[in-house]
Amino acid sequence: MKAFKLLLFIPIIGSAQLTLNNPEGGVLQLSTVNRSYDQEKTDGSPYLEDEFKGGRVYVNGDVSLEKPMRYNAYISEIEIFAGQKQYAPLLKRAYITAQIGDKTYKMLPYTTDRDLQRVGYFNPLNEGEVVLLFKPEVKLRQGRVPDTNYGKYVPPTYIDISSYYLKKGEAPAEKIRLSKKWVLKTLGDQKKALQEYISGNKLNLRKESDVIDLLHYYNSL
Repeated sequence: MKAFKLLLFIPIIGSAQLTLNNPEGGVLQLSTVNRSYDQEKTDGSPYLEDEFKGGRVYVNGDVSLEKPMRYNAYISEIEIFAGQKQYAPLLKRAYITAQIGDKTYKMLPYTTDRDLQRVGYFNPLNEGEVVLLFKPEVKLRQGRVPDTNYGKYVPPTYIDISSYYLKKGEAPAEKIRLSKKWVLKTLGDQKKALQEYISGNKLNLRKESDVIDLLHYYNSL
Protein backbone atom coordinates (compact mmCIF):
# COMPACT_ATOMS: atom_id res chain seq x y z
CA MET A 1 0.00 0.00 0.00
CA LYS A 2 1.38 3.37 -0.95
CA ALA A 3 2.37 5.54 2.02
CA PHE A 4 1.63 9.26 2.24
CA LYS A 5 3.96 11.67 4.02
CA LEU A 6 2.49 14.13 6.50
CA LEU A 7 4.43 17.13 7.81
CA LEU A 8 3.46 18.81 11.07
CA PHE A 9 5.01 22.14 12.04
CA ILE A 10 4.96 23.00 15.72
CA PRO A 11 6.10 26.56 16.54
CA ILE A 12 8.59 26.20 19.37
CA ILE A 13 11.22 28.94 19.03
CA GLY A 14 11.18 28.66 15.26
CA SER A 15 9.64 25.39 14.14
CA ALA A 16 10.02 21.69 14.83
CA GLN A 17 9.12 19.12 12.23
CA LEU A 18 7.69 15.61 12.56
CA THR A 19 7.56 13.40 9.49
CA LEU A 20 5.12 10.49 9.71
CA ASN A 21 4.46 7.69 7.28
CA ASN A 22 0.95 6.27 7.47
CA PRO A 23 -1.14 4.56 4.79
CA GLU A 24 -4.24 6.08 6.37
CA GLY A 25 -2.96 9.66 6.07
CA GLY A 26 -1.37 10.48 9.44
CA VAL A 27 -1.46 9.47 13.08
CA LEU A 28 -1.75 12.81 14.89
CA GLN A 29 -4.83 14.91 15.56
CA LEU A 30 -4.20 17.92 13.36
CA SER A 31 -6.90 20.02 15.01
CA THR A 32 -5.19 19.91 18.39
CA VAL A 33 -1.48 20.07 17.63
CA ASN A 34 0.56 22.68 19.52
CA ARG A 35 -1.28 22.31 22.82
CA SER A 36 0.25 23.03 26.20
CA TYR A 37 0.03 20.35 28.88
CA ASP A 38 0.40 22.78 31.79
CA GLN A 39 -2.24 21.79 34.35
CA GLU A 40 -4.49 23.90 36.51
CA LYS A 41 -3.82 23.90 40.24
CA THR A 42 -5.27 20.60 41.33
CA ASP A 43 -4.34 17.77 43.64
CA GLY A 44 -3.20 14.58 41.99
CA SER A 45 -2.43 14.12 38.32
CA PRO A 46 -4.31 13.23 35.12
CA TYR A 47 -1.47 10.77 34.43
CA LEU A 48 -0.81 7.48 36.20
CA GLU A 49 2.80 8.08 35.15
CA ASP A 50 3.72 11.75 34.72
CA GLU A 51 6.99 11.33 32.83
CA PHE A 52 7.29 10.87 29.09
CA LYS A 53 8.83 7.50 28.20
CA GLY A 54 10.29 6.05 25.05
CA GLY A 55 7.46 4.88 22.83
CA ARG A 56 6.48 3.54 19.45
CA VAL A 57 3.38 4.01 17.33
CA TYR A 58 2.26 1.07 15.21
CA VAL A 59 -0.04 1.45 12.21
CA ASN A 60 -1.52 -1.86 11.09
CA GLY A 61 1.29 -3.61 12.96
CA ASP A 62 4.17 -1.64 11.41
CA VAL A 63 6.27 0.93 13.30
CA SER A 64 5.27 4.42 12.16
CA LEU A 65 6.85 6.69 14.78
CA GLU A 66 9.31 6.53 17.68
CA LYS A 67 9.07 9.38 20.21
CA PRO A 68 8.74 9.92 23.98
CA MET A 69 5.09 9.48 24.98
CA ARG A 70 2.76 9.35 27.95
CA TYR A 71 -0.90 8.51 28.54
CA ASN A 72 -3.40 11.05 29.83
CA ALA A 73 -5.81 8.84 31.77
CA TYR A 74 -8.27 11.70 32.37
CA ILE A 75 -9.08 12.43 28.72
CA SER A 76 -7.97 9.01 27.36
CA GLU A 77 -5.29 10.42 25.11
CA ILE A 78 -1.75 9.43 24.16
CA GLU A 79 0.53 12.46 24.12
CA ILE A 80 3.60 12.46 21.88
CA PHE A 81 6.38 14.78 23.06
CA ALA A 82 7.07 17.52 20.52
CA GLY A 83 9.32 19.97 22.34
CA GLN A 84 9.36 22.01 25.53
CA LYS A 85 5.85 21.99 27.05
CA GLN A 86 4.36 20.89 23.73
CA TYR A 87 2.84 17.63 22.59
CA ALA A 88 0.79 16.23 19.73
CA PRO A 89 -2.09 13.85 20.60
CA LEU A 90 -2.27 10.51 18.82
CA LEU A 91 -5.26 9.75 16.63
CA LYS A 92 -7.71 7.33 18.22
CA ARG A 93 -8.08 4.58 15.64
CA ALA A 94 -8.43 0.80 15.95
CA TYR A 95 -5.55 0.28 13.50
CA ILE A 96 -3.19 2.47 15.57
CA THR A 97 -1.58 1.05 18.72
CA ALA A 98 1.17 2.44 20.94
CA GLN A 99 3.90 0.97 23.11
CA ILE A 100 4.95 3.25 25.98
CA GLY A 101 7.70 1.73 28.06
CA ASP A 102 6.57 -1.84 28.72
CA LYS A 103 2.85 -1.13 28.25
CA THR A 104 0.76 -1.57 25.12
CA TYR A 105 -2.20 0.73 24.44
CA LYS A 106 -4.95 -0.59 22.18
CA MET A 107 -8.32 0.82 21.19
CA LEU A 108 -10.85 -1.92 21.95
CA PRO A 109 -14.64 -2.19 22.20
CA TYR A 110 -16.17 -2.62 25.65
CA THR A 111 -19.54 -2.64 27.38
CA THR A 112 -20.27 -0.02 30.04
CA ASP A 113 -22.10 -0.59 33.33
CA ARG A 114 -25.27 0.57 31.54
CA ASP A 115 -24.82 -2.00 28.75
CA LEU A 116 -23.76 0.67 26.27
CA GLN A 117 -20.97 -0.15 23.82
CA ARG A 118 -17.95 2.13 23.70
CA VAL A 119 -14.37 2.04 22.42
CA GLY A 120 -11.43 2.99 24.61
CA TYR A 121 -7.77 2.46 25.44
CA PHE A 122 -6.72 -0.69 27.29
CA ASN A 123 -3.48 -2.37 28.34
CA PRO A 124 -3.69 -6.07 27.34
CA LEU A 125 -2.06 -8.19 30.06
CA ASN A 126 -1.88 -11.56 28.30
CA GLU A 127 -2.40 -13.19 24.92
CA GLY A 128 -4.95 -15.74 23.77
CA GLU A 129 -8.67 -16.14 23.17
CA VAL A 130 -9.54 -14.58 26.52
CA VAL A 131 -7.53 -11.53 27.57
CA LEU A 132 -7.34 -9.64 30.84
CA LEU A 133 -7.34 -5.91 30.16
CA PHE A 134 -6.38 -3.01 32.39
CA LYS A 135 -8.25 0.24 31.70
CA PRO A 136 -6.16 3.17 33.01
CA GLU A 137 -8.60 5.90 33.99
CA VAL A 138 -8.65 9.04 36.14
CA LYS A 139 -11.60 11.26 37.02
CA LEU A 140 -11.59 14.83 38.31
CA ARG A 141 -13.50 15.43 41.53
CA GLN A 142 -14.71 19.00 41.66
CA GLY A 143 -13.34 21.34 44.29
CA ARG A 144 -15.38 23.18 46.88
CA VAL A 145 -15.25 26.89 47.63
CA PRO A 146 -16.13 27.70 51.28
CA ASP A 147 -19.30 29.65 51.96
CA THR A 148 -17.62 31.71 54.68
CA ASN A 149 -14.12 32.91 55.56
CA TYR A 150 -13.95 30.14 58.16
CA GLY A 151 -14.62 27.36 55.70
CA LYS A 152 -11.97 25.18 54.10
CA TYR A 153 -11.18 25.32 50.40
CA VAL A 154 -11.05 21.91 48.75
CA PRO A 155 -9.13 21.93 45.44
CA PRO A 156 -10.18 19.84 42.44
CA THR A 157 -8.58 16.40 42.77
CA TYR A 158 -7.67 13.74 40.23
CA ILE A 159 -8.70 10.28 41.42
CA ASP A 160 -7.50 6.96 40.02
CA ILE A 161 -10.53 4.87 38.97
CA SER A 162 -8.67 2.32 36.84
CA SER A 163 -10.39 -1.03 36.38
CA TYR A 164 -10.10 -4.50 34.85
CA TYR A 165 -11.98 -6.07 31.93
CA LEU A 166 -12.12 -9.50 30.32
CA LYS A 167 -12.33 -9.78 26.54
CA LYS A 168 -13.47 -13.07 25.01
CA GLY A 169 -12.73 -13.44 21.31
CA GLU A 170 -14.26 -10.67 19.21
CA ALA A 171 -16.92 -9.78 21.79
CA PRO A 172 -16.73 -6.41 23.59
CA ALA A 173 -14.76 -6.49 26.83
CA GLU A 174 -16.71 -6.82 30.08
CA LYS A 175 -15.81 -5.05 33.29
CA ILE A 176 -14.88 -7.34 36.18
CA ARG A 177 -13.51 -7.27 39.68
CA LEU A 178 -10.45 -9.31 40.52
CA SER A 179 -12.13 -12.05 42.53
CA LYS A 180 -12.83 -15.75 42.07
CA LYS A 181 -16.57 -15.14 41.81
CA TRP A 182 -16.31 -12.47 39.10
CA VAL A 183 -13.68 -14.23 37.00
CA LEU A 184 -15.45 -17.59 36.97
CA LYS A 185 -18.81 -15.97 36.27
CA THR A 186 -17.43 -14.02 33.31
CA LEU A 187 -15.61 -17.02 31.83
CA GLY A 188 -18.85 -18.97 32.08
CA ASP A 189 -17.63 -22.51 31.28
CA GLN A 190 -15.05 -25.12 32.30
CA LYS A 191 -15.92 -24.22 35.88
CA LYS A 192 -14.95 -27.55 37.43
CA ALA A 193 -11.57 -27.68 35.69
CA LEU A 194 -10.86 -24.07 36.62
CA GLN A 195 -11.76 -24.59 40.28
CA GLU A 196 -9.45 -27.60 40.43
CA TYR A 197 -6.64 -25.57 38.86
CA ILE A 198 -7.22 -22.70 41.28
CA SER A 199 -7.12 -25.05 44.28
CA GLY A 200 -4.20 -27.11 43.01
CA ASN A 201 -2.08 -24.02 42.36
CA LYS A 202 -3.33 -22.02 45.35
CA LEU A 203 -4.30 -19.07 43.17
CA ASN A 204 -5.61 -15.87 44.70
CA LEU A 205 -7.79 -14.26 42.02
CA ARG A 206 -7.60 -10.91 43.75
CA LYS A 207 -4.08 -10.77 42.35
CA GLU A 208 -3.54 -9.72 38.74
CA SER A 209 -0.72 -12.22 38.22
CA ASP A 210 -2.84 -15.15 39.43
CA VAL A 211 -5.74 -14.20 37.14
CA ILE A 212 -3.30 -14.13 34.22
CA ASP A 213 -2.02 -17.57 35.29
CA LEU A 214 -5.58 -18.92 35.26
CA LEU A 215 -6.27 -17.41 31.83
CA HIS A 216 -3.17 -19.07 30.38
CA TYR A 217 -4.61 -22.38 31.60
CA TYR A 218 -8.13 -21.55 30.37
CA ASN A 219 -6.86 -20.61 26.90
CA SER A 220 -5.05 -23.94 26.69
CA LEU A 221 -8.20 -26.00 27.27
